[in-house]
Amino acid sequence: MNNALVEFGSSGWLDALERAFRARVATATPEQLAVPYSMSETYTDPPAGLGSGAALGFHFRIGPTGFEFHRQPADDVDFRIVGSYAAIQELARFAVDDDPARRKQLDGLVASALKAGDMRTQGERSGAASIFAGVHDEVARVTA
Repeated sequence: MNNALVEFGSSGWLDALERAFRARVATATPEQLAVPYSMSETYTDPPAGLGSGAALGFHFRIGPTGFEFHRQPADDVDFRIVGSYAAIQELARFAVDDDPARRKQLDGLVASALKAGDMRTQGERSGAASIFAGVHDEVARVTA
């Protein structure tokens, strides 16, 4: 991944995200891929330049039959995040870098967004989500 910044939610940002996900899937073990898992993120109220005013986002599905990445949110997933573009953009830019203090700070930002109603979650993360460790930080480093 190069160091050029890409606008959160843009096609270029989704490209970076998909590459990061696919790189993790390529090194996952059969045991990690054995249990199906799906996740979606939805960004409401995006800037006009990023679309027609409809929500932006993505979803993915992973399991023994492979990996799928889609450039639109979905409701029928195991874990969903829905939030305002502005709130999630702030979180998406925040790299933790294996620093416990930064992890605590990011967790506080997430808690504040949830409490303010700027973001909500539904469902549960599963053990399969561990396949994607490091994706957040990798993409945060290129998120404008």
